[in-house]
Amino acid sequence: MQQKNIPLDLANLPAPALYSHISQLLDIASRDIKSGKHISVRRQLMQILFLLENTASTLTDQNIVNIVLEHIHANFPSKITLDTLCKLVFVNRTTLTRMFKTYTKRTPIEYILHYRLNIACELLTHSKLSINKIAEMTGFEHASYFTRRFVIQIGITPTQYRQSDGCEVLNTAELRIVDEF
Repeated sequence: MQQKNIPLDLANLPAPALYSHISQLLDIASRDIKSGKHISVRRQLMQILFLLENTASTLTDQNIVNIVLEHIHANFPSKITLDTLCKLVFVNRTTLTRMFKTYTKRTPIEYILHYRLNIACELLTHSKLSINKIAEMTGFEHASYFTRRFVIQIGITPTQYRQSDGCEVLNTAELRIVDEF
């Protein structure tokens, strides 16, 4: 019945792509509400309900965490909030934090910070980019905040890290989180 409005391949999308599509439908519906296109809003909501109904039974905690991880890895230079992640996977803050911590041993916000610092370490080691540019490229709004978080997590400044090539100061099992997932 509602399948006429939804391409058949959407029902078989992997969970991250499906949730991304649902998120896009919600954004379209939101814009249509503001512009008074109520028939279009109804169509978007019906598509969303159909997609959720067909996937809800197969979505596991691991799938949800994987969707969030994929989003973080793809968008780490951008502002990512816990609310944004919750909206992406249609889960409340407490539930998402619990699920995420079960699989990664970190909260989503801790993971984002850790991931950004991991990328920053790679850039410090393998590029000649300025500290300010690396801070910007890894999602830190201010270089001073980047430096402060770097010192807290790594124990030395980004400049000291660069000069040491990072080899002597890193506990690689702790910082190199990219390899864990």
